[in-house]
Amino acid sequence: MRHTKIVATLGPSSNTAEQIDALLVAGVDLFRLNFSHGTHESHRAVLALIRSACQRTGLCAAIMQDLSGPKIRTGRLPGGLPITLRERQELRIVAGDAEGGPGFVSTSFVDLIKSGIRPRDIVTRKALENAAAVVSASGGSTNAALHLPAIAHECGLKFDLFDVADVFKRTPYIADLKPGGRYVAKDMFEAGGVPLL
Repeated sequence: MRHTKIVATLGPSSNTAEQIDALLVAGVDLFRLNFSHGTHESHRAVLALIRSACQRTGLCAAIMQDLSGPKIRTGRLPGGLPITLRERQELRIVAGDAEGGPGFVSTSFVDLIKSGIRPRDIVTRKALENAAAVVSASGGSTNAALHLPAIAHECGLKFDLFDVADVFKRTPYIADLKPGGRYVAKDMFEAGGVPLL
């Protein structure tokens, strides 16, 4: 029995009928559409290509919509250049709009700084399992499957990709969200949002 799952992110070089057929024949389990790029129309066209490829090949794979989540932005850096960090070097995040420099960056998300809450104060294995369940129930996300174990690692917790997969397996898919479903995230929000989910 094959335990590895193959995820293919479709983009300009891979979203042709021929490429999708070849990916299905090669054993792709899930097609990922990155909604940080493209338009609804371009994603709709790719969905049609995937569905046609499934009919042509007699094979099928899941389709996942990868949405970008909220972002906390950092402030300006000298000359717009990145800051180089050494492994385990401390990086301070300071409140305000100061130009960053060696060892620190600023953020306008002041409440986070003032609260004194650290990630390790709120990230628990149960919180990670809950996050994975919400993601799974609303259609899944490659980003979540990759980032949740990374967050766990940084917080000194054991929660790897297999743990995410276990949560995904036991969580019912209950939000019929696009691209494969009938509804959009706004519909879920209007119906009661994540608390309802």
